[in-house]
Amino acid sequence: MRKLTRLFRHAEEGSVTTDWIVLTAGLMLMSALVMAAIGGGTTTVTDSLNATLSAQAPGG
Repeated sequence: MRKLTRLFRHAEEGSVTTDWIVLTAGLMLMSALVMAAIGGGTTTVTDSLNATLSAQAPGG
C-alpha cells in the first residue's frame, strides 16, 4: 500500500490536464465578467445607432 501511495504522489501525468482545466475555467470566468461589464454600454450604442438609421430616408 505504501508503494502504491508513493507512486501516486510522484505521478505527474494528470497534472498538465488539471492545469489546463483550471486555466480554461479562469479564462471563461474572466470573459463572462468582461461581457457583463461592457454589455450595458454596447446596448446603449446599438439602440442609438438603430434610432439614427431608422430616421434616415432610404437611398439618401
